[in-house]
Amino acid sequence: MQKGLKNSIWFNILLLLVVLFIGYSSYGAVRKALELDHEKKEADEKIAELVEKKTELEKKIAKLETSEEKERDAKERLNMKNTGENVVVIVEKEAEVKPADTSSGWWASIKNFFKTTYKTIWLKFP
Repeated sequence: MQKGLKNSIWFNILLLLVVLFIGYSSYGAVRKALELDHEKKEADEKIAELVEKKTELEKKIAKLETSEEKERDAKERLNMKNTGENVVVIVEKEAEVKPADTSSGWWASIKNFFKTTYKTIWLKFP
């Protein structure tokens, strides 16, 4: 009876289906494990970046807590000064904006020539 079961086509098909199901399930589990490993590496890199940023911020906080840094920050942000200090404010002169001549070409240059000549003549003789 066992010999007939091994040679049965239905038994072989059923065995093949079981093997394929187990193989497919194993493939899915391995693929999922690889994805999780990749995500873990990305998370570890992100943690390292955040730890580095945290140490930089802690150094900055420690630096800002010194009295010299508080004084400098107050001077920059609030325009404060110590007694005996003078504050100098430098105001830059704004550049004079001339309207651009929108016309171009030889006709515009001829018109411009006559305009400037007319203005200089009439400015000399009031």
